[in-house]
Amino acid sequence: MKRSGYVNKLLILLLIIVSSGSVLARDRFKVKKVNEINITTKDSIQLFHVKKGVDIKVKDNVVYYWYENSIIHANRGGYSGMLLIEEYKVKDHEGNLVMQGNFTKGRKDGIWKFWDKKGNLQKKESWNKGLLCGKVYLYNDNGKVKKEISYKKGLKHGKEKIYDTTVVVNKFKKGELQIAEIKEKKEKPKKEKVKVKNKDQKKDKGKKSEGKKTEKNKEMKNKEKAYKNKNKVKKTKIIHIN
Repeated sequence: MKRSGYVNKLLILLLIIVSSGSVLARDRFKVKKVNEINITTKDSIQLFHVKKGVDIKVKDNVVYYWYENSIIHANRGGYSGMLLIEEYKVKDHEGNLVMQGNFTKGRKDGIWKFWDKKGNLQKKESWNKGLLCGKVYLYNDNGKVKKEISYKKGLKHGKEKIYDTTVVVNKFKKGELQIAEIKEKKEKPKKEKVKVKNKDQKKDKGKKSEGKKTEKNKEMKNKEKAYKNKNKVKKTKIIHIN
């Protein structure tokens, strides 16, 4: 009985070791599925991640980005290789950012930004599961918005504003133009600053104030005299006649 109990304990320990080993093997296999890849070209360096064995339902209106034979491919409604995931960057050979965004299962997701050679932000997009969703901004070299477009499920939906000497406002619904308007820019009136008066003006002002003070002093003295005269008692002599 003692031997059988001892054997059972050994079998249980062996099962625990085998199961824990299989879990570790799975985790290691999962880590190996995600690869970080760099592609260097004449103009830029691409930094991205790919993953094998991703199960995803393909949609015909979505573009999928996948990697094979040292090339990133893009197909609408399908893929045949390792899908791009997580952060994606493009830099020039001086290390300046040219493009930055994120992929989720081969689809563009979140905020995507684009810069010119001078480092000026040119464009900012908002993506959701491979479709433009939200605002897209285009900027001029001064960093001001020159165009603003609203998207919903990959189609223009809402207002599209174009800023120039005038403001063009186009209203879309599910990708179709509904109304087009042109508005003039309202410029804020400039506030004029009051300049400090020169020395001559200050002197004239000083003289005027002194003259007013002397006039007030005279008026006060005259009032005091009048008040004293009123309160004086006239003295009269009384003569008795016998």
